[in-house]
Amino acid sequence: MRFFEVLLVLIGTVFLFDFIFIKSTRKPVLYLYLGVCSLLTVLHLVFETGRWPMIPAYVITLFMVLTCTWFDITRAMLQNNK
Repeated sequence: MRFFEVLLVLIGTVFLFDFIFIKSTRKPVLYLYLGVCSLLTVLHLVFETGRWPMIPAYVITLFMVLTCTWFDITRAMLQNNK
């Protein structure tokens, strides 16, 4: 595996472990994972080009983006209802 691929898989795995087992929903932690994985994905695609074995890592990054936006939308809706 290449450098950015290894980093992307490691950070994605840490995010999934944190999300499933530790259930950290603190905004800074989620945004840190999101920012790092998004940056690594872009760097990986630019410098090393995408490869089909990396599809699960891309899906994990997409999951992070959807998770972070879902938490923001849900919190905004809950605050507006109060």
